Amino acid sequence: MVWIALPIYAVFIKWPYWTLPQSLADTSTGGVLFEPLIRFLNGDQPQSIRLRLVGLLLNLLQALLINALINRHRMMGSVNQLPALAYLTISSALPAWNAFTPTSLVITITLWIFQSQFSLYQSPQSRGAVYNRCLVWALLPLIEPAAWSLCLWGWICIWVMRPFRWSEFGVMLVGLLTPYYFLGVWRYWNGVDAWYRMLPPIHVQLPNIGDPRWFFAGVGLLAIPTLLGMMQVQSNLRKMLIPVRKGWTHWTLLLILTLPMPFLVDAGGWSGFGAILVPIAAFQACFFYYSSLRILPLIFFWAQLFAVLWIQYGSRFS
Repeated sequence: MVWIALPIYAVFIKWPYWTLPQSLADTSTGGVLFEPLIRFLNGDQPQSIRLRLVGLLLNLLQALLINALINRHRMMGSVNQLPALAYLTISSALPAWNAFTPTSLVITITLWIFQSQFSLYQSPQSRGAVYNRCLVWALLPLIEPAAWSLCLWGWICIWVMRPFRWSEFGVMLVGLLTPYYFLGVWRYWNGVDAWYRMLPPIHVQLPNIGDPRWFFAGVGLLAIPTLLGMMQVQSNLRKMLIPVRKGWTHWTLLLILTLPMPFLVDAGGWSGFGAILVPIAAFQACFFYYSSLRILPLIFFWAQLFAVLWIQYGSRFS
């Protein structure tokens, strides 16, 4: 049923974006792995509906991955669709969160790898798995240079799931350095100037938040249920299995380490906030599920939904 209901809700909540073309000005240039991909999808067109459709499909895939991750590993009391519902709602507020950007691609890869993190807890010999994960984490900054925080998150989360061992630490370093070794060799043999500079410089900049009143009102609608959801997770930790507790530690670290991304993404604007929405949706789902005062989650959900519709149809895009 979830495979039918969620796409229908996604079409409803994101209806203004389906026919809205995406301009390259809406995205950052990304890293060396993203530039050829964006040229392939966009061609020579200054605006492309194809990019917007790919971005919307990635957004729906991210919602399904969040939902599957939490339900498959029993991170909540029962199977439900609240994580995907929360993510689809809050990510529909702005076009930048539904566009095909380096951030959206990095988020999708992160959730895909996150699915397999739980297998490390019970695996006695996992050097190969650790190497493969670190190899993928190392590719993320080559897609979006600001994704170094996600690379750090993946590295730390391996230690959360497994005790520290020096042998595995060496395997992690080799996995993280492998893509840059081969990329450096390829650039050197092709005569690329400054072949050793594989990542563009990262500049700290303040996003263009527009009217601060609306910005802080939106932050309040996101932060209050998120904090209440974190409190609900904390109060229910004793009822959870050890792998599930470690899984919620993953979500908490992800929330903390994605906070710098809006200040590091080259395009500025709102695209960098997209990564923060992923852990926010997970914790808001816990607030919707565990809250004893049932009217409170309904108030926040409908407030968020009306705010999204007002932003969409009130021509308040930033």
